[in-house]
Amino acid sequence: MKKASLLIAFCLFLLPAAGLANQFTFVVGLGTITDVGIATCGPAIAYCGDTSNISTTNTPVDGVVGTPVALGTGVGTMTFTTAPLYATSGTPMVDPAWAVTWVNGGSIVIDEGATLIPYIGGSVGVPIFNGTFTNGSLVSADFGYGIQLWAFTGGVTGTYSDAFIGWACPTCTSDTVKGTLSLSNSAATYYKGVGIANGALTTLATTPEPATLSLLGMGLLGIGGLLRRRR
Repeated sequence: MKKASLLIAFCLFLLPAAGLANQFTFVVGLGTITDVGIATCGPAIAYCGDTSNISTTNTPVDGVVGTPVALGTGVGTMTFTTAPLYATSGTPMVDPAWAVTWVNGGSIVIDEGATLIPYIGGSVGVPIFNGTFTNGSLVSADFGYGIQLWAFTGGVTGTYSDAFIGWACPTCTSDTVKGTLSLSNSAATYYKGVGIANGALTTLATTPEPATLSLLGMGLLGIGGLLRRRR
């Protein structure tokens, strides 16, 4: 029984390694981040409860890595809208430092650009990633002298198109992938229309790892043989 227990423990140890994570990172280019519901919220990103969202439309995606070929400018465009905002500290655009958060909801889409067409076919504007936000926050800090920096971080879950995942990782599962969208500005105050200076969408897709699965199978066969002899 002791030997069987050890074999079971060994197989359980292998389980976390039974799939490998394939990381894809889309590099977000210079874009514009805005506040939906601005008309009812005031001249800036005031806390509006269930009416205010952070969004961007057709922001360039200027690169993707983690794929068979690393690509640059023209990969596609990104459009997103967060779920409703909630103030967690300070008053937006009033206090020197403030933060807003959101939870499940909203949407994020990456549409195909001309640079991808030779690799996955399709045409410009065809969605290659559809997702939604699971959580997120935008934190702003005032450094004085008119400099206010903000950092946007959102948890994302979604799916890739068959054409993209078929090229980027043919052995990956087609299940929903998880990732993180991170954006920030340069030395500028966050008003409606302020540009995105830096950003990336990083997601993980999994694929079975044959060698590990084989070891797992051998371990299970060993348990079966051991229990059979004991009978």
